[in-house]
Amino acid sequence: MRKDIQEYLTEATDLSAIGHRLVEFLRCLKSQGNPKIGYVAGMITSEGPEFVERNLLRLEKYTQQISKKYHFPVFSQNDIFTPEVYQLIKASGVTREEFEEFYRQVHGSGLITHLFMTPRWELSRGATDELNTAVMANLTIIYIE
Repeated sequence: MRKDIQEYLTEATDLSAIGHRLVEFLRCLKSQGNPKIGYVAGMITSEGPEFVERNLLRLEKYTQQISKKYHFPVFSQNDIFTPEVYQLIKASGVTREEFEEFYRQVHGSGLITHLFMTPRWELSRGATDELNTAVMANLTIIYIE
C-alpha cells in the first residue's frame, strides 16, 4: 500500500496538499470496491528523539501483521511520511498541532473505517488525539495487544 500512497503524493509539497491527495487516494480505494480501510496508530515521538526510529519500525511491524490478518487495505504514518517527506514537512516548520489537525481531517473524512491502536498508544499525545477523532467519527476501534 505504501507504494500506491507514495505515487499519489508525489507532487504534494506541503502538509495541506498531502492531506488533500491522501483523501483523494482513499476515495479511489473506496470506489475500487474497498468498503473498509484501516489505519494503524501508535507511539512514535513520545519517548524522545532517540527512540523514534525504533518506534517507527515497531509501527511498521504492527501494520504488516494487521494487513495480513485483515482482508482490507491498512496503512500507517509510515506509508504517508517517508523519511524524505517527513524532513521536507519538518523543515517547513509544521507544528505538532498542524499534524494533529491533518490527522483529524483524514480520520474524520468518512473514508477510514477502522483504527488499530498498537500497544502503549496511550503514551502518545498524537495517538490519543487520533482515538478521540475516531470515536467522534464512529470508526471501529481495535486495540492490538
